[in-house]
Amino acid sequence: MKKIIFIFSIIISFLSTLSAQTTLKKSTMIGGEGGWDYLSVSAEDRRLYVSHSNQVEVLNVDTHEKIGSIPDTKGVHGIQAVPAIGKGFITSGQTNSVIV
Repeated sequence: MKKIIFIFSIIISFLSTLSAQTTLKKSTMIGGEGGWDYLSVSAEDRRLYVSHSNQVEVLNVDTHEKIGSIPDTKGVHGIQAVPAIGKGFITSGQTNSVIV
């Protein structure tokens, strides 16, 4: 029991140290209805892909401006852009499919 309490106190101390060192630099409001899921960053083209309900929101990483959206992606989860081949891959939980 003493070991568990010791380990738990170490974890709490570590987590409180992390939160003290983290600061919010900028907040971006995207808006819209529905929930949010995963984020994906493409370092090559400096884009942030945000899964949002039934679409993917695309933002410029540097300016936080909305570049566009990819509609009709029901139950969107993960997004992976591959700029080298000019394609992206989106997983859809509702249709159990991958959209290219």
